[in-house]
Amino acid sequence: MFYVGVYTRRTRERIWEEVCAMIESGNAVIAWVAPTDSGFAFECIGENRREPADFDGLTLVRFKPAPVSSKSELPKPAATKPVPLKRIEQARKA
Repeated sequence: MFYVGVYTRRTRERIWEEVCAMIESGNAVIAWVAPTDSGFAFECIGENRREPADFDGLTLVRFKPAPVSSKSELPKPAATKPVPLKRIEQARKA
């Protein structure tokens, strides 16, 4: 579920309080227009990959690496067919 709109600070804080109370094992991000260099501010809750990062006074969004619990969950490389040598030579001539 998400909310999109322009809310007063009080309404935004009440929505965020409700989200925080009901989040359980989920995660959420709330962002709003703010008088900052980036033009916005935000808060995160839960195991979110997004986190605020201060960069010389500018708040940016940094992404944590995706969690990998075991090697069996790693994506397998795509099977590729070998490129015929003739195609490579033709590409070099062009």
